[in-house]
Amino acid sequence: MIMKWLNFNSIIGMAVLSLLFYTENVAAQTDKNDTKQKIDTIQTTQPEYSKYDKRIHRFRKGWNSLIPVILINNSLQKYGGDMAIGAYGIINRLLMLYVMVVMGLTMGMQPIVGYNYGAQKIDRVKHTLRLGIIVGVLITSSGFIICELFPHTVSAIFTDSDELIDMASSGLRICTLMFPFVGAQIVISNFFQSIGMAKISIFLSLSRQLVYLLPGLLLLPPLYGVKGVWISMPVSDGLAFVTAVVILMVYIKKVKEKTSGQKL
Repeated sequence: MIMKWLNFNSIIGMAVLSLLFYTENVAAQTDKNDTKQKIDTIQTTQPEYSKYDKRIHRFRKGWNSLIPVILINNSLQKYGGDMAIGAYGIINRLLMLYVMVVMGLTMGMQPIVGYNYGAQKIDRVKHTLRLGIIVGVLITSSGFIICELFPHTVSAIFTDSDELIDMASSGLRICTLMFPFVGAQIVISNFFQSIGMAKISIFLSLSRQLVYLLPGLLLLPPLYGVKGVWISMPVSDGLAFVTAVVILMVYIKKVKEKTSGQKL
């Protein structure tokens, strides 16, 4: 049942973005005055994107999720037992409902950004990125509000155990403290993949679930027990968001310098 919800939410995310960017996509496709220039530019940038596409997918689907899950489960088993692992299972499923919607959003955003970037339509790239970040933040913010206001209610969907519901509820409130910013971080990460900057995209993708999370899982649980495991997640989300914003700002500054006043 949960997997069906995840697939359904992913489809919803793609549909929402398609509606938001329909005008942009049509305008880009109907502009035939510089078609030859667009095709030449796209052909020169496409190989770099294709070269790393499978590698990015492998990182995000493999190591990006496997290693953190193993460490989280080991820490929870050590400091909280099987009940803590069960609570994390509930938390992870709830958060994934919203993350999958944002991923669907970025899947719809990528071809629009890639096409307009190759065609040197920088204003459209900027507008698409802005809309993607806004919608992504709105999606994860809705998850933050629901999980903070009704943690017991949403946790009770997955179990009837009062003890497990209480543990999942307390952990859920901590884990979602920085959740509104996760939507923006995911969109920015996929933005760099869309324009062919695969290395930056891989780093940003790994930063949230690997680079910042692993030190937190190693340092915080010995100090705070199970609560330390929960705290490491919003800390990682916050640091990953700041990193993504800084890298995006540096990239925008470089683009402004290269285009002599043309803004991204």
